[in-house]
Amino acid sequence: MNQLYQHNKTTGWHAQDITLQNGMRISLWSCHFTDHFQHRASVLSPFFGISYVLSGRALCQMDREAIEFLAGTPYLQFLTDVNCSTEYKPGEYFSHLQICLPPKTFDRYWLMAGGSSRLTFQSFSHSQGFDIRCMELSLPEKLLLSALLRELEAFTQTQNRLLLECHCLELLSVNLCRLNGREHCQNAHSYKRETMERAREVLLTRLENPPTLTELSRIVGTNECTLKRDFKETFGCTVYNFVQENRLEKAYQLITGCGYNVSDSAFAVGYSNLSHFSKVFKIRFGISPGKIARKTQS
Repeated sequence: MNQLYQHNKTTGWHAQDITLQNGMRISLWSCHFTDHFQHRASVLSPFFGISYVLSGRALCQMDREAIEFLAGTPYLQFLTDVNCSTEYKPGEYFSHLQICLPPKTFDRYWLMAGGSSRLTFQSFSHSQGFDIRCMELSLPEKLLLSALLRELEAFTQTQNRLLLECHCLELLSVNLCRLNGREHCQNAHSYKRETMERAREVLLTRLENPPTLTELSRIVGTNECTLKRDFKETFGCTVYNFVQENRLEKAYQLITGCGYNVSDSAFAVGYSNLSHFSKVFKIRFGISPGKIARKTQS
């Protein structure tokens, strides 16, 4: 995208733009908007993009279509010939990650992911010049995204880019496979998906004191056996692993982003045994919570 103009006040602007093989690019940027901000852009060359809004939200006007970009939602973009205007809320912190591919690279990876040879980048972008699809962020995708963000945080231009490319290809594979079977999955498994999404939301709102499997199955209207089977099929992990992963992710955010100490962060996410918390935290992140806390406070 080529920016046409920018005339607004911002603070804390941070941007990374890394080019990988086969024309693949990673763009990560964040900014705190102190005033009303409008960004106009036009597509100079067609591309496919996977966009993740990490924080905040934005309202994008593409020709006559308005699209709201919300945190926690992946967006698949097929852009060829379109002008857009994006507005950001004043006083809001906005963070955004995008993985971009040129059309020929998309077509090659689409076939490698099992996509139909009758469909190409041009098939998805349509005659209107763009197509944007809102997807659902699965737990495996969330874990892959977290891994990529950690690599980007520590990345320097002199480092080996192969690991970054691996993370991008994993995210690309998840989204191309989902795009390939999207309609079938929605039609054949919509009820199961909705039930498991309700179970997921209950767990996320009660991380510090999660319901038992029996209680959770009763809340979402199914039985315990079906809950365990369908949850793993839908999200790729057990209910227990889902709770533990999200507890640890939240504890990590509390320590690094909110200045919590180890005990406060552990208790906030439901761990009463500090020794066990430190053990599983180190297994998950490769570093003890105490070291992260000291590093954050220094």
